[in-house]
Amino acid sequence: MKHKQKYIESGMIELYVFGAFSTKKSQEASSYVVSHPELIKEVDRIEKALLELSMSLAPREPISFNDFKNYMQLKEDKVIMLSQKRTNLSQYLGWVAYLLMIVAVAYLYIQNKKLTHIRRMHLL
Repeated sequence: MKHKQKYIESGMIELYVFGAFSTKKSQEASSYVVSHPELIKEVDRIEKALLELSMSLAPREPISFNDFKNYMQLKEDKVIMLSQKRTNLSQYLGWVAYLLMIVAVAYLYIQNKKLTHIRRMHLL
């Protein structure tokens, strides 16, 4: 009896009901629960509580698409329209800086190759 109570208090039954176990662990829990009537009652109690919770949070009646569309059209007047997009000077300057950096890196690479070639010529 003590072991069953510890099993209930550990939260293992809830995890079993939620389906959070791996297949192997779920099969082990299922065989253990089926062999103890107290645990079956606990599983039923948890499932009933979950069902009541989901029913209490579910919408009372489904809303039709037309009702939703009408609701959204009523809310449409609260939409703030954005002005035309203006050119962003900082964006253009960023691209110019990027291109200048590419040119500078290419120039330095070429200069390095020239200097390396000259250095090799002096070493020979």
